[in-house]
Amino acid sequence: MRKKIVPGSFDIVLGFVVLFGLFLRLYQLQASSLWLDEIMTSGRIQTPTRDILHDLLKTPFPPLYYVFMHYWTGFAGLSVYTLRLPSALFSTLIIPAAFFFTRELYDRKTALTAAFLLSLSPYAIFYGQDAKMYPLLWLLGILSFYFFYRMMREGRKSDVFWHCLVTTLAIYTLYIGFVFILIQVGLFLFWSRRLHWKQYVLSLACTLILFFPWAAIFITQAAHRTGIQWIPNIGIGEFSLKLIREIIFGRGYHKLIQPPKPMLIAAFAGIYILIGLSNFIRLDGAGKRRRLSFEFEPNSVFVASLVAGTLLIYGLIHWAHYPILIVRYVGWIHIPLAILAARALWRFRPPTRVILSVFVMAGLLFAVHFYYRHAIKTWEDWKEMFVVLQKEISETPDSHLIVSSVCSPRMQPVFNRAVRVYNAGKPLEAMHEAFFLKNRKELLSQNFRKIFIVYRKKEAVPEISLQGYEAVDHSFLGQIGFLEFKKVTPHDEK
Repeated sequence: MRKKIVPGSFDIVLGFVVLFGLFLRLYQLQASSLWLDEIMTSGRIQTPTRDILHDLLKTPFPPLYYVFMHYWTGFAGLSVYTLRLPSALFSTLIIPAAFFFTRELYDRKTALTAAFLLSLSPYAIFYGQDAKMYPLLWLLGILSFYFFYRMMREGRKSDVFWHCLVTTLAIYTLYIGFVFILIQVGLFLFWSRRLHWKQYVLSLACTLILFFPWAAIFITQAAHRTGIQWIPNIGIGEFSLKLIREIIFGRGYHKLIQPPKPMLIAAFAGIYILIGLSNFIRLDGAGKRRRLSFEFEPNSVFVASLVAGTLLIYGLIHWAHYPILIVRYVGWIHIPLAILAARALWRFRPPTRVILSVFVMAGLLFAVHFYYRHAIKTWEDWKEMFVVLQKEISETPDSHLIVSSVCSPRMQPVFNRAVRVYNAGKPLEAMHEAFFLKNRKELLSQNFRKIFIVYRKKEAVPEISLQGYEAVDHSFLGQIGFLEFKKVTPHDEK
């Protein structure tokens, strides 16, 4: 007689944690307009598969995510919701994947804590509501390290198969998958538990063979920095501060701290760093005889190497070869950081653990609340600005030009009524260089009656002067700036 499988309390709680994470990622999923990268995703996946592959030659991306989205939207339809739904689901699946990985490394209570931290992570929620490939990459990445760990420890054929599969899919999702491979090679060479090496070599060889059909395209893209020339050569201090801010507070941190409050960032960051470091620090003795010592638990070193390896590899490429360091490229480290934080919390004594847990939970809830309450408001400001523009154009039927660094479907009714729209979605500084400086003669020959410039308030506004036009308005609506130029007529000159 078969024994019935009865879910335990940990399984039930994990189910609620996953459902909670799914709710946070689906809540207000289509409240904000699509931004530039999402619109580019939408445009790319509406073309035939052959055209998608050809178009990707001019980008820094491999094909898996876009081909998947092509067939997904063909089945589910094309809308803001269907574009973002896969990211929400992939981001949610990271929660149980991290649970099983952490349970393999430590125990169930640590795994459940890590799953809860990830379900509430403002950084994970932001990208779970973004029609990009990052949640899929992060899911495949954590699964790759999960099967790598099992394969090196137990050497089962099933783990070899799954490791090869998810690692190959990760590379075909984004080339950051090669960072996963390099870290695993380092762990394989230097980790004290180097067992079953034949299985790993077989999995690695299969992964590279499966990637071979796309290898020539990857080499060409990497050699020419295709699609990533815009990445600035940022310093290590500036990048570190930005990384800490985004991982802790999510992508809306710059609006969260208005005006900037460095002490607030330092307080949260300092306590989080101390929690993480407690994995490797131990207090021995009692009373006055207490002394500090270091403890390097192999599994904690394993997890910490995922963070350190990612930052080290990208840092070397960034400063030795060409700029490539932006937070979302290394953003997957929020998963091993959550695992380390969960492990650290269970190393403290109960009173300290409770205090730190309350602090961490309060910080996460505050950041998530802010994301839903304030981060989306910028998009509503854009909507109001577009209404203003549409009214302006409707009341004066003369020809107009709209120059916009804001790209949104909400602008389409405005664009349709303007005689020409230039560089929607590009930063204002780039438009100034590409348009106002290079195309000034063409602009003036068009004889537009009015020229409207819409830009994000945080962008630097270059000094713009147009011969034959006068600036009649420069105002702000929330986070959006608005410039209006009017053609000078002979009557106006008099």
